Amino acid sequence: MNTNYLKLFFFTIAIFFLVGGACPSNETTLSNKIAQSEIYQNYFIKENAGKYEVTAFFRIGGDTGTTLALVSPSKILFNGQTLVEHLNTSSGTFYTIEVANNTPNGTFQFTDRQGKIYTNKIDFLKISPLAKNLTATGSTQISVPLSRAIADSTNLTLKLSSASNTETSFVGSVFESEIAPNKVSVIVKPEAFAKFSRGNISLAFDVSDSVSTQQGTNLGGNITFSYQTTPVNIAFLKTGKIPTKNTKVANGFEKNANISATKNPPNNANLKTENRFSKINNLKVK
Repeated sequence: MNTNYLKLFFFTIAIFFLVGGACPSNETTLSNKIAQSEIYQNYFIKENAGKYEVTAFFRIGGDTGTTLALVSPSKILFNGQTLVEHLNTSSGTFYTIEVANNTPNGTFQFTDRQGKIYTNKIDFLKISPLAKNLTATGSTQISVPLSRAIADSTNLTLKLSSASNTETSFVGSVFESEIAPNKVSVIVKPEAFAKFSRGNISLAFDVSDSVSTQQGTNLGGNITFSYQTTPVNIAFLKTGKIPTKNTKVANGFEKNANISATKNPPNNANLKTENRFSKINNLKVK
């Protein structure tokens, strides 16, 4: 399958582990072996190279439960197209499809073993920087204006890249950039430029928007849409010594303010497809 799926979960999973979340199960079982009321839906859409990479997980009991391999009549569609099943030892069973990014929204349609249909939608509303070019000195903060206000459900990662260096860090008050009070711009602090030399720097945001499913069992579900904004060119005119800092984050351990989001998340790497029945204790569908 497309190796770009290896990166599908990096931002969401990085946040999940940073706050001390439990590790999602990589075990799998057949969907006709459990009560259908115990199914949790977990959907991901990532924009990449002009396409949307769509992934669906079904889990028992919640977002970290055992993954499910759907047994007919159970099925999952995205915008009317059937997703393809995969299984590996790192992630369990999951479903994928690639579609063109020329649609303003996406619709998942999940049918359970009893023929009940759950329909869930997400709008692909994107944030983009309004400026194409900015100037930074490293001695004062800069403001990056955005095309719309940042929603409470939105998470941002700042990505700065030069010819010789790339730095990523979460956007938040304890990090090197933060959302402005009016929520229509991001403030980038001088510390963000500490590891860069004079020259041109590319600035972009990795954006992740999450919404709850509209239809599902009592356990609910989640849909996450992620993408990267169009880069902004920064002319970096380094002046003097740039301050650095160590910041104590919520769970009590020391982290440098420039925390990098891992691009190889646990539990979702090496997405190699296997025959699901070779990994489900030789269970057979009758």
